[in-house]
Amino acid sequence: MPFRVQCPSCQKFQLLEDEVRGTTTPCLVCRQPMVIDRAAGTPFDTPDPVRQPAPADTSNRIVNCPQCQSKMRVPAAARQVQCPKCRHMFS
Repeated sequence: MPFRVQCPSCQKFQLLEDEVRGTTTPCLVCRQPMVIDRAAGTPFDTPDPVRQPAPADTSNRIVNCPQCQSKMRVPAAARQVQCPKCRHMFS
């Protein structure tokens, strides 16, 4: 079962297979050697409560700017919007 470890050099998390437990393996990001303990890491299926992704905001809508006709994504609750291309303000 894959497990999650954090590189001591670059601090990035990565998934490793059980076969690397008790060995030294290069980090997948910075290539620095990591000594993997036999009891290292946490199982991949354990959720990390601090790093839960934010729920996707599905209340966006796509509108065209009335001045330049460029498409943009606008939150449904927005009253006024400024076009990022031409800077036109509209409701």
